[in-house]
Amino acid sequence: MGAIALSFIGILYLYSEFGYVRLLGLPHIVFWTPMLLYFWKVVPGLEPSLLKKYLFLVMGINFISLLFDYIDVVRYFLGST
Repeated sequence: MGAIALSFIGILYLYSEFGYVRLLGLPHIVFWTPMLLYFWKVVPGLEPSLLKKYLFLVMGINFISLLFDYIDVVRYFLGST
């Protein structure tokens, strides 16, 4: 929950400073990547359950989301609009 709250605050700040730019993915990278790495380490050790399946689904969706964020942030720093 902390990663979501911190990302939200970071996005609001970046939006207020730069407007709607590709850089808005940066807070996701900074806060969600460690969360995803933590889940990657912990979830496989859980007992088989609906929660484990749900967490794997969340990890997959977050991974795809982070791919888009990494691409957008790299494109921003390379000067692409």
